Amino acid sequence: MRWVHACEGAGLVRLKHQGERFEAGLDFGAASAYFNTAAETQTVGFADPRGELLQSGIRFDPDGFYTLVLWGRREDPHLLMVEDRLPQAAGSASIRWIHAAIESPALELRSELGIRLLAQLESGGIADYRAVPVGGYGLKLTEAGAVEALADLVPQPFAAGGALTLIVARDRGRYRLIQLRDR
Repeated sequence: MRWVHACEGAGLVRLKHQGERFEAGLDFGAASAYFNTAAETQTVGFADPRGELLQSGIRFDPDGFYTLVLWGRREDPHLLMVEDRLPQAAGSASIRWIHAAIESPALELRSELGIRLLAQLESGGIADYRAVPVGGYGLKLTEAGAVEALADLVPQPFAAGGALTLIVARDRGRYRLIQLRDR
């Protein structure tokens, strides 16, 4: 599994996993590398310097790859668990996105030309992978059905056969793009 800190207002966050507190913490927008975990139900907890944020029991299946996203606000944190089942993407790139912006309207990701690339999502939503053209181009974050950008986002170039997860979160009232290379 790996995990991502997208929780607005939380400081350096540490993961408590299998009863051990990891020394290394993550700042907002950072993601851990994948690490091994036992295939069983486990209690996973998160804390920042001001104290405990969230604890949750999670079932990990054998041979599964997971991304845990800690999101929301420090006062009201949430946890999303996403199974990382990578698509077969010959000749194109695959991207998916997660709407982790608390108290935000339904959002869409569009190309810089205004073409909707990724599905409309409500806050807390997770989209499946979708094939997109390879290359480097900007994305616009818009409210569902709108064309005017709330934020212009510049992801890593989309490589043939590659897979990215894009997480849209809020930090101090501004939208932020967190990028994870899945393949």
